Amino acid sequence: MTCPKCGVPSCFQDRHHLFFPRRHYKTQLERRFRNMFVIMVWRCQHNDIHRLTTPPRKPTVDQMREIVARKATNEKIHRQV
Repeated sequence: MTCPKCGVPSCFQDRHHLFFPRRHYKTQLERRFRNMFVIMVWRCQHNDIHRLTTPPRKPTVDQMREIVARKATNEKIHRQV
């Protein structure tokens, strides 16, 4: 498929983690948190994001723990409906 953004036939869609770089997220909690915020982008866009964008501030452990816990609670509620 040809990329609608760059026109390159070999371009492909790729997962972009909104919290990057990966090396900053090492523990199980950090990886779980990081994997909650993923979007699909064309590879050319993915390269541009990392080239042009400053990584977001890494949340504290308490913030990540709270977000992961809230997601688990929401999923539990939705399974009961």
